[in-house]
Amino acid sequence: MNREMKATYDPADNKLRLRTTERLDAETYAEARELGFIWAAKQGLFVAPAWSPAREDFLISLCEEIGDEDTSLAGRAEERAERFEGYKENRITDAEAAEKGVSGIADNIPLGQPILVGHHGERHARKDAERITRGMEKAVNMWDTANYWQDRAAGALRNAKYKELPGVRARRIKGLEAEKRKIEREKADSEKLLKAYQTTQHAHLQDCLLKSWGTGLTREEQIRYEKGEITKELAVELAISNLTESIASRNRWIRHIENRLVYEKEMLGEQGKLSLLDKKPIPKQLPLCNYRAPEGIRTENQYHKGVYSIYSQKEMTKAEYAKIFPDYKGTREIENSHRVRIAIIRGDGKMATYCIYLTDSKEHKKPDAVELIPNPVPAKQESHDELVPYSERLGGDAVDSMRDALKAGVKVVVTPQLFPTPKELAEMVIAFADIQPGMSVLEPSAGTGNLLKVMPNIRPGGYVVAVEINSLLVKNLEEEADEIVNVDFLTWRGPEFDRIIMNPPFERGSDIKHINHALTMLKTGGRLVAICANGIRQQEAFRGIATHWEDLPDGSFLEQGTNVRTAIVIIDKSSARG
Repeated sequence: MNREMKATYDPADNKLRLRTTERLDAETYAEARELGFIWAAKQGLFVAPAWSPAREDFLISLCEEIGDEDTSLAGRAEERAERFEGYKENRITDAEAAEKGVSGIADNIPLGQPILVGHHGERHARKDAERITRGMEKAVNMWDTANYWQDRAAGALRNAKYKELPGVRARRIKGLEAEKRKIEREKADSEKLLKAYQTTQHAHLQDCLLKSWGTGLTREEQIRYEKGEITKELAVELAISNLTESIASRNRWIRHIENRLVYEKEMLGEQGKLSLLDKKPIPKQLPLCNYRAPEGIRTENQYHKGVYSIYSQKEMTKAEYAKIFPDYKGTREIENSHRVRIAIIRGDGKMATYCIYLTDSKEHKKPDAVELIPNPVPAKQESHDELVPYSERLGGDAVDSMRDALKAGVKVVVTPQLFPTPKELAEMVIAFADIQPGMSVLEPSAGTGNLLKVMPNIRPGGYVVAVEINSLLVKNLEEEADEIVNVDFLTWRGPEFDRIIMNPPFERGSDIKHINHALTMLKTGGRLVAICANGIRQQEAFRGIATHWEDLPDGSFLEQGTNVRTAIVIIDKSSARG
């Protein structure tokens, strides 16, 4: 064994490590890098991210054997945390130095004081202001970096503790078992193909094997065979050799995973949590019931909790139900007590979902509804990380003051997907809406309020609600709306309105979500007028239910910074779904 080198393996993190007292020669270093070994300078060793046969062979060729890793996962995490704490202390020192530099020149020009044009000290004041700004930026950046290393230290300890949790270990075991099954399947496929090569003597069958998918040849060898550069006999020899090596490699992988499973299960047993590996019982389904419901059956939407639909009932025989395409039928849970059959079939000239009553099957009495008891919210567990708290030497207040000073004088309102409605287009939307005095009006995602600004007076008796997520835009809406709601519209559920006017965000189909959500707040007999993207998804979603659809000219929002094609969609409650 080479006493200058030591190779180790740790099953806790599945990593190989190489410690050496001398520099590797160029050839060995290049081979180590090619195999994925990385030099960890602070630890003074090479580490591979995971075990593999090639990496194991490389270390054995250097050290003759691979020993056990002496340090534990938790111990290495503590060492990393200590290093990160050292980095944090260095950055805090840098922040203090930068803050002192700022304080040393701040007397010449108090923060926030304007520079008077023509003043004899203007040039000097401007330079001081620049130096103060640079100093504050450096102090804030160093403080943020110190906090970053504090978080890294905490993360290193949390990660080590997380990996040791019984539940995490149990999931790791199940993952290893799944990986083992996959490799065993691949090995079995290779063994079958190898046997076929070894037992098939007919030239035509050999040719079929060599030209089929998964031949055992490498891609380069298969191309050479197809071009006639190597003979069939040589190609068969190469395939047999490759498959033999592949089977041997997979055998090593299987043995390695089996060893890891022994280690992980032993550790889980020490924690007294082997029961976590027990197979969970398959949950029992609610009984499937067959009963008449002339008034239809009310069921909750399986994708949107709290949204209900009433399905009309159709009667048919078991034979007729069996003829329905399988993808068009299924079951729905009703009142947490039972299930009913449903099917998508044509009725009244269109495809619709119906609940099914089988006329030639046993009829059941409808079970009573079951009220579910909500699961209690688990209490938040306190962290047990024993960490040094953030340094108080510079002080968070000082950093916050510098942050505020850096932001002063330059205020940028960042509002993604804000494209204010041009006045001519806003007037068109209001005309389509036909808003009358005394009506209630909603504008979701109101933005700058351009739609509300051109709306006619609806007082007395009228009421306008604007919903806007950006708090910096809310003040601009105070003169236009009676009530302003500063929330994400998709999370808000208000009353029903006579009219809804809207120019929602378009990104990734957001306009479809906003319009559908707005429809849930439209009164019967009410009208929704919206600007939306003129795309395939929008047309599929709304053309079928729209009272009117009008394509807008290209470039309608060009001045607002987008050239997306748009349209106006009008939906009356009587023609809207639901």
